[in-house]
Amino acid sequence: MKLVNPHEVFLNGVAYETASAALRNVNMPVQQVAQFAYPSVQLSFMALEIYLKCLQLILLGRMETGHELHKLFRKLPDRHKGALSERWARAHANSPYRKLPVDVTKNMPSTLFDTLRHANFMHMHSRYPWERNGNQNVFIAQDVPKLLYEHILGLRPEWTLPLVDMPKVSSANP
Repeated sequence: MKLVNPHEVFLNGVAYETASAALRNVNMPVQQVAQFAYPSVQLSFMALEIYLKCLQLILLGRMETGHELHKLFRKLPDRHKGALSERWARAHANSPYRKLPVDVTKNMPSTLFDTLRHANFMHMHSRYPWERNGNQNVFIAQDVPKLLYEHILGLRPEWTLPLVDMPKVSSANP
């Protein structure tokens, strides 16, 4: 098996998330933001999967194959799953998503694991938003890559990229 450099995997994840963030540029006209919403989500899902695999490389010395996000997360050591889950819960306790109408939030996952499990479905259906009336809960998973990015940098602070502007999920360290 070919040895994979976790830093190269991390940089690949950063590239996807940076591209996603560029498509969500708040200075764009509303029409463009709406037009790029679902492509931005797809890039976030790619970053999310890549960051999970990067964490596996760092923590386990290997990376699982496959694309099911919750299964990739489940392979992480319990201590890291717990830390990530706690940060997710704190960051989303007062999330703007919670203020959306009940018909939008009724099926919104409440835990990080459930968000990742649901993200597999969201990833498929956000590519085809006209099916199933789109998926209004898709955007909550777009916050997960930032959480993983911060966790990875907590483990590998020397990988900090000064030119990448990744907004923090919360002020707590991983």
